[in-house]
Amino acid sequence: MKRWFPYLLCLVGLIGVNPAAADVVPDKVVMHCQDQGNYFSNDPKWLFGERVVGQSFIPSKKRFSFLRAIVYRRTDGGAYTGKANLEIRLWKCKESYAATKNSLPLLSTTDEKKPAFADRFYFPMNVDVDQGEPYYFEFSVPLAPENCYYYSYQYQGNFYPAGEYSVNGQIWAGCDFNFTTYYPVELSKGQMQATDGLPEILEVRFSDQIIPANIRTLISGPSGIIKAKTSYGDDNTAYLGPLTLPAYNSGKSAYKLIVQIKGESGSWQNFEYPFTYELPVIEPATDVKATADESGVTLTWKPSPSAAEYRIYRFTESGKMLDRATRFIARVKGDQTSYQDPAKNKDGKALLGKGVTYYYRVLALDKSLSKTGLSQEKEVAIP
Repeated sequence: MKRWFPYLLCLVGLIGVNPAAADVVPDKVVMHCQDQGNYFSNDPKWLFGERVVGQSFIPSKKRFSFLRAIVYRRTDGGAYTGKANLEIRLWKCKESYAATKNSLPLLSTTDEKKPAFADRFYFPMNVDVDQGEPYYFEFSVPLAPENCYYYSYQYQGNFYPAGEYSVNGQIWAGCDFNFTTYYPVELSKGQMQATDGLPEILEVRFSDQIIPANIRTLISGPSGIIKAKTSYGDDNTAYLGPLTLPAYNSGKSAYKLIVQIKGESGSWQNFEYPFTYELPVIEPATDVKATADESGVTLTWKPSPSAAEYRIYRFTESGKMLDRATRFIARVKGDQTSYQDPAKNKDGKALLGKGVTYYYRVLALDKSLSKTGLSQEKEVAIP
């Protein structure tokens, strides 16, 4: 018995000092879904010095994970100038702007802390919030004009009626920052999960450091494999996105995130995270009609009783899928039942081609902008 004791100690020692031989596995998978926002903008402005711009919003979830805002840093010959010091702060709204600014912000960050994924417009927040209560984010750049930023807002339309846009604390009527807020949903491995939103960003956190060559990620959906850009926030995190999954298809859609990891033995392991999404629907606009003449195309429809607004889409191909990144040509209020798509703009430039067939769809949205109803496609040829 004594002869084997040293060998037994050596074996225990080898087991104890070699825990790193275990394969890396996904530790957590989080999808980030759109919550509130305004997705339209124009009349861009410069942001620098003492000027601050902000927007209030009302989250519908208990967690605020990302903020997407259209802000461009000044460039010189394609290279960024100055330091990356766009400052971003988040408050819960008080009884006034002054009281809000005098309170302690929930979060203060800069654009230097953005993760290395998607594009430069996404800013991590990761704070708990109260559902249905107003919050306020503000951007500032305490620099000279040569180091400024270029931001965009929507002018005259107020397409995010639940919040207010401000410049230096003064409310600008009829304006909105081009922004989107996101909330997180954790997915479970191998368990089908019903979700109330579709991800724009998928975040995969690993149990240990892993090199990108040992990771493969893909998404399958109703139309097959969905291509997605993969990037890395740190040695333990991979991001897929931004994703443009079809957001306005009626019925339930099934998706699956597949993470493949190359193990110590050289073989690949599969980890699957299935989820489903069923679009919350309202009654769509019906009996859509389109007539064309030299002035353009006139669309009319019978209204949806639940619509707070309509978005008009125009395509040159039939059967196009709609997602949240699909550009609409116009937004009109819910009490309107027609839209004029002009043949030319104010400068006389042609917007519609003669002899071209166009396909229009009308999307109805409720007050929360989360429930939708999509009309049938309407075809019209330009004479």
